[in-house]
Amino acid sequence: MAVGCYDGSIKIYSPFTGKLSTTLVQSPSGNAESLPITSIRWRPQFSGKTVRASTVLTATTSDGLIQWFHLGTNKMINEITMHRDKGNNLCCSDYTRDGLNLVVAGENRNLYVYDEKTTQLKYIMNDRHYKIPGHQNRVFSIKCHPEDPNILVSAGWDRSVKIYDIRDKAPVASIGGSAVSGDSLDIFDDMVICGSHRNKDVMQVYSIHH
Repeated sequence: MAVGCYDGSIKIYSPFTGKLSTTLVQSPSGNAESLPITSIRWRPQFSGKTVRASTVLTATTSDGLIQWFHLGTNKMINEITMHRDKGNNLCCSDYTRDGLNLVVAGENRNLYVYDEKTTQLKYIMNDRHYKIPGHQNRVFSIKCHPEDPNILVSAGWDRSVKIYDIRDKAPVASIGGSAVSGDSLDIFDDMVICGSHRNKDVMQVYSIHH
């Protein structure tokens, strides 16, 4: 079990004993100090028809870094600084089901799709010229569909949930009414479960296809 911390470290705990196994520490490029971890994801890998977590953990930080850690050596093995250099603070990330793409988003409203093998940017999703506009404020949560590697959802401060199809490189549907301010999206079958920052009705359930 991995926990991202305010001081920029990642704590790895045993789910069986609850004890701390190891601590992963950033080696920031050109930063005087490590900034908070905003999201962490285990890179999925296939074993036959079963998807399980690998020994690679990906993290985003509040100043826009994307970092890959290897649990076997407890070292950072890769880093992308583009978002930090452009002032785009990252808030969330997720892997597509097949593990081939990493999707990140944050302050500037765009969703960035990276090729996991090469760590190169493939494309950006959120073009306002499409029929269904993208987010109008920062994005706080991304969840890729657990069965379909082409579908993902995102939500943020603009009180909307966007449904994206990677093949279209754009949102294909939009649902209003949610007030997401953290990593609080999940997908189960046809349902999108959304946790909102409000005093009443804090959880909403939507259908992806209706």
